[in-house]
Formats: sequence, structure tokens, C-alpha cells
Amino acid sequence: MGGDHDGGYLIPDDLEGISACFSPGVDETSAFELDCSKRGMDLFLSDASVESVGPELLGTNYSFEKKF
Repeated sequence: MGGDHDGGYLIPDDLEGISACFSPGVDETSAFELDCSKRGMDLFLSDASVESVGPELLGTNYSFEKKF
């Protein structure tokens, strides 16, 4: 899930019933989180090194905190 490079992850194909994604360290790449959102998950994100998440998450149900 996610991008082909940084921000992409190989995970088990067992996401049924998963309702949230907690993602510390999103940086400026949010492709993984966007894929989670497309599967109906609420997103809880944090990263002190960026001001906000990427624009691709606009329109999704996410919460962002600027902290480590």
C-alpha cells in the first residue's frame, strides 16, 4: 500500500474490520495513509518535521498533530 518508494509498505491482506490508521512520522508523503482512507479508515497522523500533511489527504477523515 502507498507509493512505489518511500511511503509504500508491504502489509498482510487482512484489513477487514480495521477502522483506523495511526501513523507517526508521515513527513510530506501520505500515499499509504490515502490508501488506508480509501478503505474507510479514519487517519490519526503526527510528525513534528512538517507543517501539515500533503494535499492528497484533503477530503479524507484525518487528524494531524505537529509533534514527535
